[in-house]
Formats: sequence, structure tokens, C-alpha cells
Amino acid sequence: MTAKKTGRASYYYANGRRVPLKIDREHVAIDLTSPALAGKRAADRLGPNITKLPGSSLAIVARKLLPKDVLAALESNGALHPVYQAAGARLVAYPEVRVEVADAERRDVLSVIEGSGIASEVGMSEGGEMTVRPRSRRGTDALSLANLISERAHPASAQARFVRVVPRPNTAG
Repeated sequence: MTAKKTGRASYYYANGRRVPLKIDREHVAIDLTSPALAGKRAADRLGPNITKLPGSSLAIVARKLLPKDVLAALESNGALHPVYQAAGARLVAYPEVRVEVADAERRDVLSVIEGSGIASEVGMSEGGEMTVRPRSRRGTDALSLANLISERAHPASAQARFVRVVPRPNTAG
């Protein structure tokens, strides 16, 4: 289930339990390298109004700061991603799923991936961990895929890779 398809909040699994995610309607994550931003100078105008996310070309920005034509271009290029809220933090799902899987479960996990309808690339580490990357490069697809794997194959862990942005503590005293 993706939030985009349902229009409702989504979830992810942690320690075998669903953790609800609420869509942050005021913010979006954008891919700063998207061709949709080329020549539009939108990224330049945002300056300090963005929160760059570590290990990626993504940044969180207030939706109202992006002109409608830029939002539409980012969406059509797959460079616009939802921002979620959970436990007082903003979360963005990267387009990657990490799966801890025993050898006996590997075939079931691969079967779920193949039957999901989400075209993906699968990599294996020496320790048996799988990394699954949706070819769509959409975090919502990674979240959907991680949830499907958790629900249908029941590996030790299957989770979309999230970046969590928490508010700075108020240190003024």
C-alpha cells in the first residue's frame, strides 16, 4: 500500500509491529539533481529553506515555496517524494529496502519481490542481507515493497531505508 495510491497515512514495520506514518502535507522531498529543476532556478531560490538529506541528493522543502509548474515537473520526473511524520520527526523513505533474511527464507522473499509488480534490483551482502532498489527510484515503492515482504515472507526484518529529521532541541534557557 502506498500513501499516494490510497490518499491515507501509511505504515512501516519495526520489531514486527506496524508503525503508523502520517503524510506531512506542508513539506515534500525533492531530488536536487532532477532535470525538472534545470533552468528553473527553483533550487537556487530555496537557499536556506531546504533541509538536505544525508547520503542522497534529496532535500525537504516547504511545498508552498515551489511553484506549481516546478511541482508538476518534479512529479512527472519521479523527483517528488512524500514526507511523513512519526513520533515527532519527519521521515523520508529512500528508494531502498534492506532485508535481513535467513537462507531458508530467501526464496520466499524473492518470490514476493517478483510478484509485487514493482520492478526492482536485488543485491546480496556476504552476511545474507538483501538490498532491494525499486527501478522507479521512488521511496513510496520501497515502502510498499518492504511492507509486502514483511507481511508475506516474514523475514527477520524488511524495512525501507528512512532518513529521520528531528527538530533541533531548544537550548535557550
